[in-house]
Amino acid sequence: MKRCLLLLSIITLMVVSASAQRFSYDVIASVSFDAQTQQYGKIQPLNMRIVKDGNTAIFIGADRYDLLQVNAEVDEEKTKYIEYTAINGNNEEFTIKVVHDGNAEHPVMRDFVLLINNSHIYDWTYYYTNAPVKAE
Repeated sequence: MKRCLLLLSIITLMVVSASAQRFSYDVIASVSFDAQTQQYGKIQPLNMRIVKDGNTAIFIGADRYDLLQVNAEVDEEKTKYIEYTAINGNNEEFTIKVVHDGNAEHPVMRDFVLLINNSHIYDWTYYYTNAPVKAE
């Protein structure tokens, strides 16, 4: 019985610590996108970091977004993403999508974070990043 409880405790600890993993993304560039007209803005080189703190928060530069729920999660052979509903410090609601697209035409477009303010659903911002690195 004690062994079973110990094993259960270890498994619980591993699950909790795995869900609290922090990943860091170095942003290469950002680009705006008007979903209504399907037009991209001018690409802006950017030197910034995005940090994903488990499933609790995402920091895009100095801005913090508290993650409220997971909307969708895909883990296929070449495409992986997770989509969240989040709020910022002003209680504005956002959709944030963290993506790895192995089918992207250019390697620089494989990893990105998509930010959509739910009050302005046609104005999107793509943050193209390097591959994520586990942060300590």
